[in-house]
Amino acid sequence: MHPNPMSRRLDHLPFDVLFLVLSYLNIEDSFHLGQTCKYLSSILQEGKTCRRLVETRAKFSYEHQLANDGQLNYPEAARRIFDRRRAFATANPFSAFVVGYGTSFIYHDGTLCYFDGYTIHVQDMRGCSKISKCFNIRDMLQASFHTIGHNVRLGLLHYNEGILTLLAKRSERQGDNWLIAVDTDSSSEDAPKILAIQPLRSTYKLVVRNSKHYLYYGTFTGTGNAGHSEWIFQLVSLFNDNAQYQPLQLQNVLGSDVGSTVAFEVHQGYFYAVSNETHFRGEGGNWINFYHCIRFPVDNPTDGALEVNDRVYRRKHTDGTIHDWWTDLALKTDEHTGELLIVEHRREWLIPHVSEKKRTFYQQRMTFASDVHEEHTDSGPPSHDTPLEVPVELSPCSDLAEFEREQYMNYDLSNKPLKSHPEYGFSDDPPHFGTSNKFRTYNLSCSTFLDIIQDTRQYSSIDPTGITVKCLRLRVGSRSRAPLASQKLPAEVVPSSASKGKEKAKMPRYMDCGRYRYSRITLWPP
Repeated sequence: MHPNPMSRRLDHLPFDVLFLVLSYLNIEDSFHLGQTCKYLSSILQEGKTCRRLVETRAKFSYEHQLANDGQLNYPEAARRIFDRRRAFATANPFSAFVVGYGTSFIYHDGTLCYFDGYTIHVQDMRGCSKISKCFNIRDMLQASFHTIGHNVRLGLLHYNEGILTLLAKRSERQGDNWLIAVDTDSSSEDAPKILAIQPLRSTYKLVVRNSKHYLYYGTFTGTGNAGHSEWIFQLVSLFNDNAQYQPLQLQNVLGSDVGSTVAFEVHQGYFYAVSNETHFRGEGGNWINFYHCIRFPVDNPTDGALEVNDRVYRRKHTDGTIHDWWTDLALKTDEHTGELLIVEHRREWLIPHVSEKKRTFYQQRMTFASDVHEEHTDSGPPSHDTPLEVPVELSPCSDLAEFEREQYMNYDLSNKPLKSHPEYGFSDDPPHFGTSNKFRTYNLSCSTFLDIIQDTRQYSSIDPTGITVKCLRLRVGSRSRAPLASQKLPAEVVPSSASKGKEKAKMPRYMDCGRYRYSRITLWPP
């Protein structure tokens, strides 16, 4: 009598079958599966399997870069990705130590830069070495640029791809401010060197973004056609001193608060900008709000090269009122696809006439006309993990027609779990700390939000009267995909195989019916 084929154990399947199964799982689920038995655990120690896993699920991660350069093998890279994401999602760090002392610091893409007097320390926090690269910026300026003088105030602005930018201010007068770009690449055997020093006309709302070869700095000092202020960006070449570029004014990018109403980033050869303060379309109270997104090649800052998409859906009037103080806007890279996504944190009154505010983290994908053209010419199948921003087929720059308006009015991001992460909580979760929240961010790779809060703790064991001490703590909440067995499509959204022609064309291109398991909010130190 033959055994029931449905009762076949997973560890009895051929290696090729298990290899394909792991190819469709994310890294977390793969390691959880490997904990069920020794055979599956041994498969995750095999280089070919881990290489497939890392290249399909975390191709744009730092660990994949190390493995691709031969500094790690692929099983080590997969394990490091899993451990890093788990530590972040559970607020359970591997270690905690004092890196150094300084008056100011910036942290970007795993690198910490901080001031200690006139000494700047640059340290890669993802590497094994605990030794930072140090240099005295005042000595470098005095040796190379005597016109700046001694009595200048220095401030850190931005760090990316080994390039650190600083602001040097001698006084509040115009012409006494300079932008300084320093090459601090730790992989170089040479000492850090100054690549560029640029006099600034204004430092109002100064923002800097750069790649390895190009640097952009912008101020909110332009004037639009309607008389409102607009951003103006200037390009500086870091490898060609003779290159001259005209400034570029970003029209209709109305947000003035970087990180709240507007965000900028340089990514894969393009300069990106997104604003959440533009384009309310509708009549009367039935408005629809869109993000205003632009991009252009980093080596060609001209109006002719500018691409615009003002049709990335944000919210509509039925979504309630926003608590503006809590709005955070950022552009973050997806480790899986390498795409630059809009990530926005909002606190809203989603239910009318109810005082309770809901805190939600949203993410949206930016597409431009050239991207749509490439997708249509690509013969490969679309990724099943890639969300589309709206369930319509119209081009990004077309007018908002009546049919499209109806589609948008029926579109609700809060019902799209892949794009919205609400701060679901349990009755015994730590409360939200309001104004004590000093920093907020969202980690796409492990679907986790993190707050740095100022808390007060009483140590009655030290003093019977009780000592109240203010301290900083991490507040973390995460989510993960629920088992597929618990996911069911409602009957009204199941596509019919008999749908043809116009009926099939009207169906949404994307239907997110995923379900998630939300963790309890955790504080660290506990």
